[in-house]
Amino acid sequence: MHKITYPEDEIRKYFYQRFETNQPLYLWGDETSHCDRFVDTCMDLMNQGMNKEEAIENTVKTLFTGNTTTIPDKSKDKEDPYPNILDSVNKK
Repeated sequence: MHKITYPEDEIRKYFYQRFETNQPLYLWGDETSHCDRFVDTCMDLMNQGMNKEEAIENTVKTLFTGNTTTIPDKSKDKEDPYPNILDSVNKK
């Protein structure tokens, strides 16, 4: 049996490897997690023609800096340990 993965699975994996969050998952209701917002925004930007790296960096700047929610970034004090984690996501 082949493992089935989707581009958003790779982005979700990247999110959890890069950011620290203890936010609970919301199975019911209108709440969306930081990860869901991150994945949705990245996918939207990629569908608009950005490559995965640009989409991720723009999403980080948009969602997690300034006056919006701030999530601790594990890679701030060191080089990103997963620079090629999204290589399996197809560029648009």
